[in-house]
Amino acid sequence: MVLVQPYLGGILMNLMRAKEIKEDPNMKDVVYNEEYVYIDDVDDERQKAIIHYLNVMVLNLKLM
Repeated sequence: MVLVQPYLGGILMNLMRAKEIKEDPNMKDVVYNEEYVYIDDVDDERQKAIIHYLNVMVLNLKLM
């Protein structure tokens, strides 16, 4: 997870909008540093969003 200011997709994201996106049951496309992210939480006091990247690749490797 990455802790970032709510500056997503090249636009300064409003704190209330970040909370709306997080609470919406329908997943929204959110981009940070040209990568899709998911907003895990919004910290009102510090005005930051906790996010994780959606494009993390999981590999299933055969071990010898």
